[in-house]
Amino acid sequence: MKRPINIIFGPSTKMPINELIELSIIAEKACFDGIMLPDLNPAGSYNDTFLTLAALAISTKQITLGTAICNPYTRHPAMIARAFRTLYDLSNGRVVIGIGAGGLLPLSSICYKSWKSPLRVVEDSIIIIRRLLNGEKVTHKSITFSVCNLQFKNPPVSIPIFIGARRDGMLRLAGRLGDGVILSACSEEIIEISKKYLMDGLKKVNKDLSNFSIVHWTYSSISKDLNEAKELIKKTVAQVLYYHPIEFLERTCEDIEAIIKIRELISSGDINAAKELVTDEMIDRFSLTGTPEEIIEKIERQAKVGITHLVLGYPIGKELNKTLKLVKNEIIPHIKDKENNH
Repeated sequence: MKRPINIIFGPSTKMPINELIELSIIAEKACFDGIMLPDLNPAGSYNDTFLTLAALAISTKQITLGTAICNPYTRHPAMIARAFRTLYDLSNGRVVIGIGAGGLLPLSSICYKSWKSPLRVVEDSIIIIRRLLNGEKVTHKSITFSVCNLQFKNPPVSIPIFIGARRDGMLRLAGRLGDGVILSACSEEIIEISKKYLMDGLKKVNKDLSNFSIVHWTYSSISKDLNEAKELIKKTVAQVLYYHPIEFLERTCEDIEAIIKIRELISSGDINAAKELVTDEMIDRFSLTGTPEEIIEKIERQAKVGITHLVLGYPIGKELNKTLKLVKNEIIPHIKDKENNH
């Protein structure tokens, strides 16, 4: 039996926090299933992710809250565990942990030019976080961090952990160690490739996909004006193509020469020129963009390839409050009704 797809709101933490709180309340009233915030701290002018989640925990009543993703380079795993243990109480258990190796934006801000042993660091972090949340006394020494005789005195809790993954090794780790995986702006072909690596990890611990969540963060642009939606998302799609593993793009894209040119332009700092090379096909494959009718059809396609949680990530729309109401009135009712009929 096919699992119902959860629709998640994925806003940027760059906007004023009061505005984000208001939009999250609208999302909850619109029957979104969750809110997931990226953790880009300490870069730029982004509000602190965990303080923002605390504000949302107090301001909402039912919607699930989480990160997509936080990382153990900018935040020690013991601090991640403590933050989520507090959020668990603030929200009455409405939390999920999204964790991974982190992106260039937060890591470069603290002078990480490249990830150090990402698979080992993420694996050790998840083990530490789970043990601390379970009330165990933890002593650990790892490549990047240590824990000395630490024990939480709170009652034990179980919080789902989703692992952000792009490449084969992290995808296998997600299958083996996670309760789910977080994919980012993947084409359907890349989702299918990713699932094969996930299955490798799941098989190692005798698990299958039936109790495993596949979260897909899709940068989204939704409008009744299709041209407006496409124009809003072009810059983001160019950045997606820059960050995606080139080996996956080479295996799934016919326009690889154009993609390589886009990546070269972004490397040289010319994002505007890169944006102009983004085609309608790239927008369709690497974002969730279109009119409400097109978005409904694309969400149904995502469910068919095994996505269980679909994050509508920023930009989302020209005016966010109006776009959320558009999703509420013209997209979510159709998706929910179709699921209920099954």
